[in-house]
Parts: sequence; C-alpha cells; structure tokens
Amino acid sequence: MSDHLEGNASTAHNESFNTTTVNLSDDSSSCYYLHPSNNPGALLVSEISTGENYIVWSRSMTIALTVKNKISFIDGSLMQPITNNESLRVAWLRSNNLVLSWLMNSIAKDIRSSLLYFTSAFDIWEELRIRYLRSDGPRVFSLEKSLSSISQNSKTVTDYFSEFKALWDEYISFRPIPNCKCGNLDSCSCNILKHLTDRQQSDYVMKFLVGLHDSFSAVRSQLLLQTPLLSMGKVFSLLLQEESQRSLTNMVGVSIDSHAKAAGQYHNPNHRSGSTYVTRFSKQKGKSEATCSHCGYPGHLVDKCFQIIGYPPGWKGPKGKRFAATPHTNRNYQTLPIAHNTVASEQKQEPPNIVFSQEQMQNLLTLANSISNSKLHNTAKEQVSVSGISFSCHTNSSPQNNFTWILDTGATDHMICSPILFESIVLPKIQNQVHLPNGQKVPIAFTGTVKFSPDIILNNAFYVPSFNINLISVSRLTADNTIGLFFLHTKCFLQNLSKWRTIGLAEAESGLYHIHKPSDQSTESSPPRSIIKSCIVATDLWHLRLGHIPISKLNLLNKIDSSVTSTGKSICDICLLAKQKRLSFPLSMHTSTQVFQLIHIDIWGPFSVTSYSGHQFFLTIVDDYSRFTWLFLMKTKSETRGLLNNFLIYVHTQFNTRIQTIRTDNGQEFNMPTFYQDHGIIHQTTCVETPEQNGRVERKHQHLLNVA
Repeated sequence: MSDHLEGNASTAHNESFNTTTVNLSDDSSSCYYLHPSNNPGALLVSEISTGENYIVWSRSMTIALTVKNKISFIDGSLMQPITNNESLRVAWLRSNNLVLSWLMNSIAKDIRSSLLYFTSAFDIWEELRIRYLRSDGPRVFSLEKSLSSISQNSKTVTDYFSEFKALWDEYISFRPIPNCKCGNLDSCSCNILKHLTDRQQSDYVMKFLVGLHDSFSAVRSQLLLQTPLLSMGKVFSLLLQEESQRSLTNMVGVSIDSHAKAAGQYHNPNHRSGSTYVTRFSKQKGKSEATCSHCGYPGHLVDKCFQIIGYPPGWKGPKGKRFAATPHTNRNYQTLPIAHNTVASEQKQEPPNIVFSQEQMQNLLTLANSISNSKLHNTAKEQVSVSGISFSCHTNSSPQNNFTWILDTGATDHMICSPILFESIVLPKIQNQVHLPNGQKVPIAFTGTVKFSPDIILNNAFYVPSFNINLISVSRLTADNTIGLFFLHTKCFLQNLSKWRTIGLAEAESGLYHIHKPSDQSTESSPPRSIIKSCIVATDLWHLRLGHIPISKLNLLNKIDSSVTSTGKSICDICLLAKQKRLSFPLSMHTSTQVFQLIHIDIWGPFSVTSYSGHQFFLTIVDDYSRFTWLFLMKTKSETRGLLNNFLIYVHTQFNTRIQTIRTDNGQEFNMPTFYQDHGIIHQTTCVETPEQNGRVERKHQHLLNVA
C-alpha cells in the first residue's frame, strides 16, 4: 500500500516538475498553486471540529480542500518528495504548511494542542480519522430508536423530511455498504452491490412513509403499490404536491366543528334594564352530537382529538381547549360566566351559554372592566367583536369596591365571585372544583390575577360563579406577598414587611374580618393637603434630626413618607470634619533660589515583574529649583549609598557646585550621618507616615509610572 502511494506521489511530482518551467506555485492547474487570497489564517469551514461532529466536519473540509485543489495533501496521493530539486521541495513544503494551517484553524483549541508538532497535513488528517471515526454503538442505537419513533405529527412535509433525512444520513455514515476487497466486483454477474443499494433506498422510503400523518394514508397506499418503490426525491415531490393542493382547498379529511356560525341572539322579551344579552350558537345539520371530553369541541371523541394525536399538516383551525363546560350544559353551548349581581329572576331563565377561547374571554373582561369603571349612572350598552363574533351586552355600571371581601384563614386559595375583578385570566386544562366544608363541590370557571390594591396582588385566584362574596386566603396572601397580618379584637392590620407601612385594614363584623378596599377607607380624619405641605421641613433639618443620616438614606425614606424631602444639594460641614482621619496638610512656603540648593530623593519598588537586567527598584532624584530629575535603576536598596556618592561627584564635576540639602523619608538606606557630615550636607527627613512633606518626588513617581 505504501509503495503504491509513493509511486503515485513520484508520478505526480514528475508531472508537475515537467510541466513547470519557472515556478510551481504560479501554475494555476497545479496542486502547488498558491492564489493571493490563500491566507494561512483563513477559516475554510464554518463549523469547528470538536470530535463529536467529526463526520460533518470532515465532509465540509474535504469539499473546501477540493475547491482549493489541495485535496491530494490529505488523501495520501501527494506525499513529501524525496528529491534534490530545491524548487519542488519548497513548493511542496509551502502548500503542505498552508493546508496544515487551515486544518489547525478549524479544530477546537483543546484538540489543537495535541496536534501542534505534526509536520504533515496527511498525518494530522489520519490522526483525527483514527481518533474520532469509530463505530459508536450507543449513537447507532439512539439513531435506530429515533428513526423508529419519528413521526410527522403537526409538522409540514418539508420540516418532517428535513428532520428525517438528517437522522438517516448520520445513520448511513455509521452503517455504509461494505466495499469489495477481493477485486472481483467488476466481473461479478449477480450485481450484489446494486441489490444492496436498492434495498437501502427501499428501507429509506419505507421508514419515511411510516412516520407520515394518517391524513396521507391514501397517498401512502398508492406509493406502496408501486413496484419498484419510487425514489425518495420522487416521493417527496408527490407529497409536496398533495400538501399544496390541500392548503388551497382547505380539505383535511375530517369534520371541523370549531368554526360554528352564529345562528342568532337569545333575548327574553320580558327582560329588564339590567338583563344580559348572550350569543347562541346552533349545531350544524349532519354533524355528530358527540363532544370531546378533553378539548370540549363537538363533533369527535377523545380517541380522535387532535390535541392528543397531533394536528394534521396545514391545519388552519383553532388550537387549544375551549372553555370547560359544566356537566349540565347543553351540548350546543359552552359556559360563559355570569356576574353574581345579575337579577335573580333572570338567572332562573337559564339562558344558553357561549363558547369562547382564552383570548376572547380576556377581551370580554377588558370590556366589562372599562364599563364598570366608567362613571355612567344609566345602563351602558356596548357593541364588541371578538375574533369575528359580534354581540352586544347590557350591563349596570357598578364600582368594584361594592363587593364584599373577607379574610379567611381556612381557605387554601383566593375565591372571587365576579369576573370583572380580574386583570388577566388563564383557562384551565381540566375542570377543577372547590370542596366546601359541607362536602359539596362547586366548579371553578378559570383562574387569574386580581389587583385588590396597588400593594396587594392576588395571584392564582379562583373564579367561582356560585359565590356571592370574595374570600382572601391568608396563607396564600402571605406566601405571595411580603405582608404580615396583625389580628386584634376588632381589627386586623395588613403591614408591608419591606417598608413597614400599613397597606390595609380589616374590621370584625359578625365574627368575620371584612377588609376594605383603599377607596372605601374614610379620609375624614386625614388633614388637608395644604396643612401637610406647610409641615414639610427642609432636608437639612431631617438630616440633623436623624443624626446626620446620609442623603441616600433620606431618599429611601422619601419613598415611604413623601413629607421627608431630600434635595441632595446641601453640604454638612460637621459630616466632613467628622469623617476626616486627619487635618489637611499645610502648604510649604519654602522656595529654592538656585539649583542643587535642595534635592528630593526617594526609592520606588519592588516591582512585581523583574526587568530584563534583574532590576526591581529605581532611585529618583528631583532638584527643587529646576525640577530636573535623575533616575537610577537598582537591583537592591543597598545600592543607594554608592549611587548617592557618585551623584555628588557628578554634580561637583559637571556643574562646579555642591549639594546643600537632601530631603528623604525615614528609610534606613538614607541613614548615613557620617557621609553627610563629611560632605557638609544637611539631611532633612519627613515625619513618620507623612509622605506629603516629600511630595515633590512622590508626585514624580506617579508621573513616571503613568508615562513609562
């Protein structure tokens, strides 16, 4: 095998060499050709190889290298030439390194580190193939299971085919048709390879047809009668035509009763001004009277419910459950909740019920709330259209705070008696009930959110049409809100635990704690707003009263009590002095009249990173008069004395003058009294932990560190 590859490589080299007269890299037909756009840092494929995606990555990489005419560098057909021709050797090396860089750029970092010392693109390609191209038993098992259980459900034919083909192609990569190794395949007369390929394609089509939706059963039967089976491309084309025809004619082979037409409006001629109009839907002729117990739609049973078995492709009808009907409800109608304040004589008439989706119910609640909150004293009449269904309703305008609210420590959830109190609703998937203490059960129409007050929100409240009062569960109230309840003999206070503010009051009446909405609470005892404004004090006074509290804390108090104002502009001198650790340092009035009359010296270091020459410190000398600066690098602080001695000699020789005064900190490296006496120099030291006295050189250090 290796001899065969070397022979091919030599042949390729000879052909390239014979056809190339000047430079192999300039021949566009040669695999050694280097285009100006061939950048070693380029990324040929969009997907980085992580090992798990080796099959997809290797396929993409093979295509990209084929386009670049560099595939021979990884398939073994063009190995490194063994020749004395320098031009051929350099051309191969440049092209090989270019392919090598492309491969490394498309490999994840954690894998790339183990391939750094490979010098041949072919070696890297073989190494990755040996590592990751393996027969993965668990993955094959997972693919077998997915292909057996995949189904179209409510997906379109295109989506289902794309998902199925991705699984099948990966499965075939693990289970390819074996190749002939004896070399007698060309002389074989039984065409075993063709039969194996046809069987594989037949399995491909069969598994695809198994997962089709039952609505395509007629088309599937016709396809299975074909001998031999059609190709997958032809099958997919026929199914697309069938799907397109169905979308045009809107024929799905099943009866749809969800688009019932409004037959009329129910109206009692003896109605009073507070009566309610409701819409009545009639059953179409020829339709089944069966009603699904799962979704609530008529015309089918639960075993054929689309919500369970899946929606057919191209389904244009409604999705989701209807409003759950009560057991005694007529099959042609669905319950629409009736407010508790409806006249009793009208309730006895038992008008037919209405079917609505959750979105339609939400629109009805919005309409009812807008009518209830309007300040109309007469009967309000509104015309509304919800999803193509028009109806009119008459309702009496009644404020929401006329309802009775009772705190109940025995209720597990909030119970609401009127739908107009809800801010939002959620229709239940199954019919739920409330268990009463006497053993009876009453149905729950829906759940939702009720805003009792700006500070009290009732979540997951139950709408119980048979109730005449509203029950607030104490356990649910404290669990959903940061609220504490304080029960007294005749009252109950609701306290906001985060702000420590009273947000509600309940009074005991007939043994029950009736909680009042904020608008019901009396305001006669509250002082006029003009008096409150006159009592507002300045920010400085609140700051002093509360022990010089920070302005940020005053802003928090303002959110709780608006009378506590905060401008944030005043400055308290006492706070500034109390928070200072020391008094301000006085300014120095000393000025030098000539150079070297006073010099400032200090050492900075050690630095965290040693320089190339091993220095960690530097000695800074600043002349007080000219501000001229000298800087000397040091490995240790012990070099300070020698550098100072050399600096004195340098000043005397170059400037013909002597240094009069040296100012340093209290570092031991500057403690040289004999040295200063011998040269007649005055040594000034700063006070302990007072770098301000040597501020000239300290600021110079900061400047050097910023610009260096």
